Amino acid sequence: MNAILNIDFSKISKAELLEYCSVLHSSGNEWQKNITDFVQEWFNTNDQIALKTSGTTGKSKNIEVEKSRMKVSASMTGEYFQLHKGSKVLLALSPNFIAGKMMLVRAIELQWNLYAVEPSGNPLKDLKMDFDFTALVPNQLYEILQSNERNELKKIQKVLIGGGSISPALLKEIRDFPNQFYQSYGMTETVSHVAIKQLYPNEQLTYHALKNVSFQCDERNCLIINAPHLSPSPIVTNDIVKLISETEMEWLGRYDNIINSGGIKINPEEVERKIQHLIDTPFIVSSINDEKLQNKLILLVEGNTNIHLETINQHLSKFEKIKEVRLNCSFERTNSGKIKRPN
Repeated sequence: MNAILNIDFSKISKAELLEYCSVLHSSGNEWQKNITDFVQEWFNTNDQIALKTSGTTGKSKNIEVEKSRMKVSASMTGEYFQLHKGSKVLLALSPNFIAGKMMLVRAIELQWNLYAVEPSGNPLKDLKMDFDFTALVPNQLYEILQSNERNELKKIQKVLIGGGSISPALLKEIRDFPNQFYQSYGMTETVSHVAIKQLYPNEQLTYHALKNVSFQCDERNCLIINAPHLSPSPIVTNDIVKLISETEMEWLGRYDNIINSGGIKINPEEVERKIQHLIDTPFIVSSINDEKLQNKLILLVEGNTNIHLETINQHLSKFEKIKEVRLNCSFERTNSGKIKRPN
């Protein structure tokens, strides 16, 4: 059975909390120690927290983020999801990364009743409880829906999915649930999410900015985020978007994933969206060198499944057509379960 760590921040004093963390650090499991380490760091005399960026704005790097900005972000989330003092919340993410750290900051600052489990593919295993809120990555959602804990998911009122896109198959499955499902857009530089779109019961196609956040685009059609309460200067990303308004955008893909094929710039993530309903196993669109086209599009598929290339290409434009399929590919994945694209 999964071990559960419960800290009711609405009922514990700072002194009691730090004493509890000190005891747990010497006797707890590794994941529990990671939680206590962050709580102790949060209450130390430093005004900043050291974080590592994920690469949304460029190469991954170490940055220092002011705790005051993390507090503002926590407040924004609490206001958006109407989560108040005493809200019962599940921490299913690692506190070693920004999403998990911010769940802890919210719990501390908003005085939530926090339950934490060891980060895993299925954090609901053996966990039979009701919750007001949790945050998951797409891979966790997938694992839960395939498991015996599928119905336990129904006991979580609001579920926030971050760290990657949701497949049509997953979107279809959550329509059978009474929960509210949301998807977040954000990064380390913005101290977690700055925009949300609801997946269910209202399926939104675009992200809507949180309070006091606005958007614009650069000459590459990449998103620029203006959030002075979270970052002292505008944040220029490598995310290609369709800007609907200053507070609404549709995410299209990554600029650094663009493939130049025969002089035509192709967004592989856009191609993937057009054909994802035809392929029932993980896949990506990539490219290999080609004498004629410079780069030709190929389909990399995890596992050995029937791929009808002619059918797939019927859904693609002239320049997007796949030239080759490779089966039984092995993909590396990020901590949030996203496939790492080959360089």
